[in-house]
Amino acid sequence: MGFLSFANYQNILDKCNYELQRLDTCSKHPEYDYLIFNIVFGLNPLYEWAIKDPEISTNLKARIIKEFNPYRCYKRVADGLKKYYNEECFPQTNEYQEVIRELCNKAKHFSKKAIEQQQKNYTCGAGEVGMQAGEPEAVAGTFNHYKYYVDISGVEVELTTVLASLVECWKTTIEEHR
Repeated sequence: MGFLSFANYQNILDKCNYELQRLDTCSKHPEYDYLIFNIVFGLNPLYEWAIKDPEISTNLKARIIKEFNPYRCYKRVADGLKKYYNEECFPQTNEYQEVIRELCNKAKHFSKKAIEQQQKNYTCGAGEVGMQAGEPEAVAGTFNHYKYYVDISGVEVELTTVLASLVECWKTTIEEHR
């Protein structure tokens, strides 16, 4: 199994972590949205890739299912994954991983809010005519973008919080079993 330079679940996790770090320092639109999109669509198949990876021990697969199960019941489990589940002892749902799966499938429970809504345009001057501060490429101002929210059990949670939490949990779970 593989795509481009992604041969296993670890490659996808590394990609998500890399993009999450870039998201923290991103100051351009639409790059900010592109990074969020890439992380969401990276975290979704990570679960399946990890479960199906022949290099992962049975114990780690069981731990991943217990920690990151994105399904509410056995009937909803993807057919290719059912053999890894025990229908009688179905694990609790990881609501963060579930919302990632839902965003990829149907974008349910999703909203966006402007960070700042300005009613008037303001112009301000600083310094003297012809004065330059910094390099010619330097800009001053704010980064205007949306904050994205998902509904998790009736509570709006910022999507970047979900992404950061999931990436950190995945890293911790994988590291504990090395």
